[in-house]
Amino acid sequence: MPALAIPPARPGAAYRLGFFGPDQRPDAAMEAQMAALLRRIARRLIRAARGRTPLLRLVLPAGQAGAEALLRLARQELAALPIALRVDAILPHPGATPPGGAAAAQEWPMESLILDGDPAEPGRTRRALGRMVMRNCDLLLVAWDGASGMGDGREGELLRFAARHGPAALWLRPQVPPVLLRDSAAYFRREDGAPRGARALHLLGTEILRALIPPRAHPPHPHGLLESALLRACPGLARRDPYAVFLEETDHRGGGLWAAYGFARNLAGRAAGDWRPWVMPLVLVGLLLAWAVVAVLLAPGVWAVHLAGVGAIALTWLIHRWRNPPWAEPPPGSDDYWRRAYHTPDRLSIAYANRHRSSYVLVILLGALALIFAAIGIAIAENEDWKLAARVLLLLKFAALICMIGFVAANIRGRWHQKWIAYRLLAELCRKQEALTRLGWSLPVFELRRATGDQMPDADWVTWHFNALLRAAPLPRLDLSTAGKAAIRDAIIGQGDTGLLVGQIRYHEGREAKSNRAAGTWALWGERAFVATVAIVAAKPFLKDWGIWLAVLAAVLPAISAAFFALRQYSEEKLMAEQSARMRQAMEEARQTMLAIPLGQPLSSQDLAAETYEIAMRMLADVAGWAQLVRVKVVEAG
Repeated sequence: MPALAIPPARPGAAYRLGFFGPDQRPDAAMEAQMAALLRRIARRLIRAARGRTPLLRLVLPAGQAGAEALLRLARQELAALPIALRVDAILPHPGATPPGGAAAAQEWPMESLILDGDPAEPGRTRRALGRMVMRNCDLLLVAWDGASGMGDGREGELLRFAARHGPAALWLRPQVPPVLLRDSAAYFRREDGAPRGARALHLLGTEILRALIPPRAHPPHPHGLLESALLRACPGLARRDPYAVFLEETDHRGGGLWAAYGFARNLAGRAAGDWRPWVMPLVLVGLLLAWAVVAVLLAPGVWAVHLAGVGAIALTWLIHRWRNPPWAEPPPGSDDYWRRAYHTPDRLSIAYANRHRSSYVLVILLGALALIFAAIGIAIAENEDWKLAARVLLLLKFAALICMIGFVAANIRGRWHQKWIAYRLLAELCRKQEALTRLGWSLPVFELRRATGDQMPDADWVTWHFNALLRAAPLPRLDLSTAGKAAIRDAIIGQGDTGLLVGQIRYHEGREAKSNRAAGTWALWGERAFVATVAIVAAKPFLKDWGIWLAVLAAVLPAISAAFFALRQYSEEKLMAEQSARMRQAMEEARQTMLAIPLGQPLSSQDLAAETYEIAMRMLADVAGWAQLVRVKVVEAG
């Protein structure tokens, strides 16, 4: 079997058509329905591909004459069309024959997923076979006469299960128009109210186009006057398609100004950390301050001083950029499809999170500095000896306000906030799918919109892109022997800081501790500044000689207190600590459950996959809640 492909930045048009039916060969009327449906799907694929060659993947179970008939019809109907065909065979146990036999595997590109079923348990094995077909397709065709086949693992049981939990499900019956029991707009339809015939096929065609064509850009909803003015001044920002610039970023540096949030959080959390990344930024800030003092106060008219200061700052900046080169993607591996798909949006999410969070830290800091400069300037304005210093403070106040506007405008123009959320959602989807792929499962295509938040229309392209990656991903190569299942379980649980469970447990342990410390520190210093303000106001009548400076302190300390409380409220550290505590406990329980699964039994891989799926959906719900929270945390100048 060839090595797994590396996921493209923009996957091409692909569609997965699954089939499940009785062991008997379908009659001529049923085959005519299947051929017409193949032609309709092929036309929609060609239309959505827009000049490129689309891929149709037939997800077929072994041992069914209907699956072999669908493969034969696909060869006949698609032979003259510009469309590629690939067969994904689902085998119930080792030794089962793929659809069409060995000759079909040589004639057409075919990949196989082999379950750990037991021929001695035909009902349970057939049920796992049908559900595995359902979990790896975008449209499930179920051939069922409506009367027989209601037992365990039969066609009727799978159809009812798919109508509630699966992808789009189309019911095919002899001499009866097809019935669409599920699409993305309706999670379950009773047979008497479900569309049928031409109406069902029309809705199905619309569903296929919606799945294959990227979503349109949504009009922005400005927050505040500055964003409204920026959108009016740059109308291209409002019309920009988010998918058109998706994954185009190449610079992932996070140092300099964009390390402000991490620096403040580490200090507030009293984390020892590694001070080496902060050396060059601190040197740069020191040079800026030294140059400002020397050039403005000591030697305002000496141009050599200005040139030397600018040269030193530029040299320090170049050294910092040289020591922090752009992030380079790791070389591809043979099984890195979902890991590579996760890696890029994860790094982009971190980069944009640093920019967005640091921008609001800097805005809060600059706001506090503007108030401090204003208070000191008012206090010394009447003293002739301090006239120059008062003008400098006025200029610094004005510069702080301009920088605040600049940070807010840069955040809006670069869409740091929206990209942070979108890339985080995409990275988490790929992380969960990487774990599920080890067992042949997939995240539910039509449930993702609910899992990632129905009220986030600007993130529609995230779920669309993930589903496109899912349709283009090859079948996983599974070793479901007892030793193989133990290795898969260990990989999902993980060791050290790796793996879905252990890595996340360690992450949430660290985030809970650091968030609690940061929130407590910011609240403590805010309260101290407020208490000091009350003490100064109370002592002012008794210290009349220090009246003006006490007034300055009475104005400065509330600004400092407000800055600390603003940081605490904006960062939501306490809420993140509570979320981490809940998720850590849930993943500890999932780890214990996985360790208790008897891997030597047939189809125990499905029990392991079900537990992995449950924790993945719980983690996605937690991410969706986080996204809904931070979505309203926009950066504003006011």
